[in-house]
Amino acid sequence: MYPFIKIDNRKIGVGYPPFVIAEIGINHEGNFKKAKKMIKDAHGAGAECVKFQSHVIEDEMIPMAQKIIPSNAKVSIWDIMARCAFSKSQEKKLKNPRPA
Repeated sequence: MYPFIKIDNRKIGVGYPPFVIAEIGINHEGNFKKAKKMIKDAHGAGAECVKFQSHVIEDEMIPMAQKIIPSNAKVSIWDIMARCAFSKSQEKKLKNPRPA
């Protein structure tokens, strides 16, 4: 038998159904309610969990990024990322496995 891992009571590995993970980028635009809805929608589409992109802007970007404006935007990439970031407490609330 092949090895497997368990998440809760769900076995993951060869011989088990695929474990579906939905990727949620910054398309929630920093809107917490929208992010919660995206989790529910992903679950409704068959995802068993979601992965959010989390960014610590000051650690990821150089200060020059505050001045770089993508061709499809009117504000800097720094401002876009800052607008879409959630606080640590919001991220903890999103982590709840059974969102309200």
